[in-house]
Amino acid sequence: MILVTGASGGVGRAVCLQLAARGEHLLLTARDEDRLTALAAEVHAAGGTARVLPCDLRDQQAVARLAEAVLAEHGTPSAVISLAGHSIRRSLEASFGRPHDLVRLTGTNLLGPATLLLAMLEAMCGAGSGRIIAVTSASARIPTPGWAAYGASKAALDAWLRAVRPQASRHGVRIAIVELPLVATAMAAPTYGSAPRGALPRPGRAAGAPRARCAPHPALAALGARRGGALPGRSVVRGVHGGPRRGADPSPRRTGKGVPGMKLLQASTALRARVALRPRSVALVDRHGELTAGELLDLVHLHRRRSRATAPTGLGALPATAPLRQVLVAALAGDGTLELRSSGSTAAPRLQRRGPLSPAQLATLADLGRRIGLRPGRTIACAAPGVHGHGLLVALGTLAVGAPLVDLSHLPAAERVELLHRTSPDLLTGVPVHLLDLLHADRTLGRGRPLRIPRVVSGSDVLLPALRADLTRHFRARVHDVYGTTETGSLTVDGRPLRGVRLREVDGLLHARTPFTGGRELVTDRGEIARGAVRVLGRADGGLSSGGMLHDPVAVARVLCAHDGVRDARLLVVPDERFGVRTVAEVTLEPSAETVPGAEELRALVRDRLGAAAVPREVRLSSPGR
Repeated sequence: MILVTGASGGVGRAVCLQLAARGEHLLLTARDEDRLTALAAEVHAAGGTARVLPCDLRDQQAVARLAEAVLAEHGTPSAVISLAGHSIRRSLEASFGRPHDLVRLTGTNLLGPATLLLAMLEAMCGAGSGRIIAVTSASARIPTPGWAAYGASKAALDAWLRAVRPQASRHGVRIAIVELPLVATAMAAPTYGSAPRGALPRPGRAAGAPRARCAPHPALAALGARRGGALPGRSVVRGVHGGPRRGADPSPRRTGKGVPGMKLLQASTALRARVALRPRSVALVDRHGELTAGELLDLVHLHRRRSRATAPTGLGALPATAPLRQVLVAALAGDGTLELRSSGSTAAPRLQRRGPLSPAQLATLADLGRRIGLRPGRTIACAAPGVHGHGLLVALGTLAVGAPLVDLSHLPAAERVELLHRTSPDLLTGVPVHLLDLLHADRTLGRGRPLRIPRVVSGSDVLLPALRADLTRHFRARVHDVYGTTETGSLTVDGRPLRGVRLREVDGLLHARTPFTGGRELVTDRGEIARGAVRVLGRADGGLSSGGMLHDPVAVARVLCAHDGVRDARLLVVPDERFGVRTVAEVTLEPSAETVPGAEELRALVRDRLGAAAVPREVRLSSPGR
């Protein structure tokens, strides 16, 4: 059930008719009861249902009665679209002696909508879900002579909504603000005529924005991601909106140099703009303290100035131990190309380079964020290194939604546990080996302090049922298992494909086509598809998987040799009945060393320097001459 204010004409009427075509049940409110009744008949004819609730938003008592009637008779709306508005165009000279114009506009454009939305927000926050879509105006951002009172009233509603949005999101209520340009409606006609230059030609065009934000999956509807054809195969599973249209060409359309679909802003440009919107908000928390968005941008500008004089340092040049602070600076300072580290467990990891994101790619990522609970205002703790695909995706996604990011990577166990308890994140993510390491550390060093983390997200490798159960019990969390590869992007959440993802099983191997594969079908891992759910069984090549993090063995040997008691070290990959293969570090001790390290001491050294994923499963010690 959707409540629409200002429904009787213009953009409001167009929104209602578009929602009616989807079969929605609408509550229609505006001042003109006759026009609302006529609109309700059109809604029924278009396939929806409607109830008429006339109200003048300038009357505070009437607004209170409307809110009470909606909640008592119809329950909490799933969404509210606030479209009611009134405009007056007067020059400064014509405004002298007319302060009541401000009162009229404030009542319709601010006080009335805010009073109604406040009542709906209270009910939605209590229910733990809901959506507010408020249509303001470009005049709220760009003051225009002659429209001072109108722009001020719209800007006030805009500021109020932006202020309450972070707190509402913590209760599961999303608030979207749509700033429309000039639209050719009856309200604009007295000033601009029936066909204003530069205006949206009809209300239906403007209706797309608020209607899209009311869709079950707003990112896909707003971006208009194209459906592709189905893949042949014995077992096929698709993400939502992945089904074929009759007679559709299954191959993706291409533009430019063969890149699928339309491309949007460079990732670094878009993220810098997003961070600049809230300079005082906390962007990152790490061992050095809090870093605000403004301070992060200062570091980015400094990095870019230094890069003009020297060779630029991209993501691919960062060391494996680079903290997320350094990763974010390098990503934001770049030219838009993101370098993700992928497979390479027995050699240096390969780099995957990605440019601007297409609408289909954004839709997949938006679906991923929605399903794992990545939302504004929620604190996200990441245990995966930022130079690898999982950690980088989490870091940039958290920055994009405006949530604080906590860097748990490459910290000694005691510091990691202390930072985790100090920040009390809403979401914890990492690959299984990181989560297992953190679980053991908290049990050992947490001093029995209870810590509830609502969501834990595991990615990049198979999440064993025993570890999932342990994480659920210890953190009292809802645990999500995200599967994917750097080459294909994320594929499933809890076994269910993401939007735009097509998976099929052929002879026990999973074949994937996603918006990130450029129209190609790639073999990923061994697995099976049953009843629409995907189950991953292991790597297709039988190669080494260290908890999904594919490290550099050369770096591991270098860390081992840094110990005073070690003369030489090398890493081997040997068969293993349980894991298929496992890493073994053969360490030669220094005969003349005063202190001889043990196997667990060397494993702890690697864990602290390179992370839990780089720790060899076995350390074999030899000491010639002893």
